[in-house]
Amino acid sequence: MYKNYIFDLYGTLVDIHTDEESPLLWEKMADFYSVYGADYEPGELRKAYLRMVEEEEKAVREAEGDLYCPEIDLGVVFARLLREAPRTHESRESAHCKSCVDTPRTHERCEDAPDLAAGDARRGWLTAAANIFRIISRDKLELYPHTIPTLDKLKAAGRKVYLLSNAQALFTFPELERTGLLPYFDGVYISSECGVKKPDPAFMRRLLAERGLDPAECVMVGNDYDSDLGVAKASGVDSIFLNTYAKTKGETEAAVRRLRERFPNDADVRLIMDGDIAEILM
Repeated sequence: MYKNYIFDLYGTLVDIHTDEESPLLWEKMADFYSVYGADYEPGELRKAYLRMVEEEEKAVREAEGDLYCPEIDLGVVFARLLREAPRTHESRESAHCKSCVDTPRTHERCEDAPDLAAGDARRGWLTAAANIFRIISRDKLELYPHTIPTLDKLKAAGRKVYLLSNAQALFTFPELERTGLLPYFDGVYISSECGVKKPDPAFMRRLLAERGLDPAECVMVGNDYDSDLGVAKASGVDSIFLNTYAKTKGETEAAVRRLRERFPNDADVRLIMDGDIAEILM
């Protein structure tokens, strides 16, 4: 057994399915924004959301100049959708002041709307907006059968358990709490909070450095070739692939060969083709 187990979340510990193309999602979100005086047609809101996500990603890439795309915080997008609505009406539930609407890019702090302050994307209105979005778009959230027993065994054996997830903290922390996973982790690293995502090795290296971990004593467990196996191999960390999405053996072995050619180090890659997390202890 390794001393430190670093887990991906979605598709590894948790089985989830979301549908952000659902017309119902955008109808309900348009209703939600209307409560706060921001008026959109459902299709109009969806287009604005996608455009703003693209704009924020472009801005971060231009600022950082990283090889891999850094991660944005979707809280910024939810706030912009409110502040930059194409039409507005007076509302008793207004979540912003006039200055926020008139100068959305420069009015960073507002005493009338503290929950929409720049960088404060885990409280108040933004938390509500994000979680309504997630709850409506999500139609499945459940643990894999052996997730909890496996984590229990690791903790009983004195192993450290960490989360390294490409995810939005606004969505993920409530889901960690709902599934009962949060207490198992000795450290939680979510891309939207760290500003970088897998497979950028800087994400893994941040975890290793902050926790004082020896890469030789760690293993990354995940279900994605590029992000999970890739970030591990690039960082000299062993990895275990859980085939939870029924990839073929040939496809999986080819992906691993490509990683070994790209990163010719001693980091091992183990395959669990039936996707059963309990087998990581065997």
